[in-house]
Amino acid sequence: HTGEAEHPEQRQAERCGERDTLCVSSQVGCRLGCRFCATGTMGLLGNLWAGEIQEQLIHARMQKGHSDSVCNVVFMGMGEPLENYEAVASAIRGLVDPMRFGLAPSSVTVSTVGSSPHHMQRLLEELQKIR
Repeated sequence: HTGEAEHPEQRQAERCGERDTLCVSSQVGCRLGCRFCATGTMGLLGNLWAGEIQEQLIHARMQKGHSDSVCNVVFMGMGEPLENYEAVASAIRGLVDPMRFGLAPSSVTVSTVGSSPHHMQRLLEELQKIR
């Protein structure tokens, strides 16, 4: 595969559908200081609560104008998700709860530098259908 779009003359929305992905933060700053990440230069200022993580989706959906416009969430914003495990896991449970946000578990992705193998294993066991 060349990496080129199969039908480059079509808009992305026509090729992929009207789906938006939201990049959420789990912390304010980060203590890890990874060389590839500007967030690490601030240090860790604090962890977000589960509700504050979920609130990012509420605001994004309000910006788009309807409640189901953002249907994918990636934890790739500020912070290392596994360093705030309890709040991240709780937020994910709310995001995939059909009575709350109703996201498909497979539409939630957690990106990590792998700083906590214990929490990574726990995440895989407790929330098996997320990525």
